[in-house]
Amino acid sequence: METILFEKQEARLCAQHALNMLLQGPYFTASDLAEIGLEIDNAELAAGMVEDTGVGHNVDDTGFFSVQVIATALSRAMNLTMTPLTHPDAQIYRTNPTAARGYICNLDEHWFAVRRFGTRWFELNSIKNGPMQISESHLNEFFAQLLQEGYSIFLVEGDYPDSRADDYFSTAADAGELLRRPVNVIPAPQQPADVIQLEDEEEDPELRAALEASRAQFDGEDVSLSRALEASRLNAAAQNEAEDRALQEALRASQADYEQELREAIKQSIQLSNEDEDLRRAMEMSIKEEAQKIEKQTADLLASTSEAGPSGFSYPKSGAPQSSASRVAAGSSTTAIPVPGPSSSLSKQNPARASQTADENAEMLRRQRAAFLDRLQSGKPVEQEQ
Repeated sequence: METILFEKQEARLCAQHALNMLLQGPYFTASDLAEIGLEIDNAELAAGMVEDTGVGHNVDDTGFFSVQVIATALSRAMNLTMTPLTHPDAQIYRTNPTAARGYICNLDEHWFAVRRFGTRWFELNSIKNGPMQISESHLNEFFAQLLQEGYSIFLVEGDYPDSRADDYFSTAADAGELLRRPVNVIPAPQQPADVIQLEDEEEDPELRAALEASRAQFDGEDVSLSRALEASRLNAAAQNEAEDRALQEALRASQADYEQELREAIKQSIQLSNEDEDLRRAMEMSIKEEAQKIEKQTADLLASTSEAGPSGFSYPKSGAPQSSASRVAAGSSTTAIPVPGPSSSLSKQNPARASQTADENAEMLRRQRAAFLDRLQSGKPVEQEQ
């Protein structure tokens, strides 16, 4: 099934071919464009914009047509506008060229079209053998390469006429099937004999040689463009890979820093825990020592109280007091010390008073112990005994 209209190069009629392939129909002939070119030449001459040299600036007998001729033809026939892609009004299409339906490109005196059918883009260049598909993801790179080579790219906006190619690619259900199908080409309609040369033997040898040289030049440029696009894709892939590696290295470094900080925090926490444990042990030891000290003082006090005799004074730990008579009986050579009698000061002490004094001393020690324990619990420093 024939789907895309494609016209092969005839003489220097690439502008005519580009217009017809852009609109997908035989809408323009060389005579139509020549009339528009002569009209523009006369208008410029009448306005004094150019000098009368006898040579047209918008059309010549070789089939060349200026950009003014192309823009006027699109406006008159289809009410379409042509805007340079570098113009501020075309900013959105420079960012996203897939938003448009078609473009027309020019370098020196060669024209070709770039057109979207459904969601598929094609380069329609009359010096090539057929439509060349361009993926949406590479359309930006394709235009960037053209601009770098010096091409002028024009956005063509408006209501495009319906075409079989639009219907075919818009209604196809299986995009994968479309990619596997060959693109069918509609042969360009035959033009009148006064426009094209019919027989090879009637062609001008110099013109034929020029056409061959032109085809070879554009084929070479096409190869260069393909290589440049491939190199651009490879560079982009390499750049993405390098960025991925850098990101992975950054993530690994960040993870290592985090793990190191976590280890330091855990180590400090353990160290603080050990210090707290040492402090707790020191406090327990201090409490234990002080308790033992108080217990010893209490025991000493109780021992001294229990050793007091009925007269209220303590006996020596060696035993009960001995009388002077017993010392003499023992054969002591020392002078006997008389035992104090009832008239002495010791015998005059009150036993009840001595017992009360011992109780008061015990009560004082208990209070001191309670006060010490209160200070330990409240965190106040313990006063050292002088």
